[in-house]
Amino acid sequence: MTIIHDYIDDAHIQQLHDFLTTRGWELSAHTGRDDRGRPDDPEPEWYFPPAFRGVAIHELGEISPAHLHCRLRGAHGPRIVIVTAGNFHGCDRHDVGEHDLPPVNAGLDLNRATAVLTPLEADASALDATDLVHCRFFGPCGENNYLF
Repeated sequence: MTIIHDYIDDAHIQQLHDFLTTRGWELSAHTGRDDRGRPDDPEPEWYFPPAFRGVAIHELGEISPAHLHCRLRGAHGPRIVIVTAGNFHGCDRHDVGEHDLPPVNAGLDLNRATAVLTPLEADASALDATDLVHCRFFGPCGENNYLF
């Protein structure tokens, strides 16, 4: 076992990678990969492509709708952090939220991750990116943020 960063080791990264990719998740473009396409980043991030009914979203910082995404954080043990799909600093209906899943017995809590992800994946898949963009520029999401 190799400790890569804080409390995260390569086994934790591989375990979460296998868990998420079997659910249809992919590595973020910002995450480093080895020659086999596996994460070699100390705090990798994955996203859920079926979000927004499968429509591709071009990232324009926090202005763009955020995909449902997940990352591994090493503070105080290997923590799974899940960020919901929506608008950063959005309205009550569209604002992104964060779920921080602490380790269980120094390992990843994949049972809790399953319980959290299952409804979030369904919700993210049903989101309409056009509604989020419209709300950002013409609705309450735009009123709630400092981006403009």
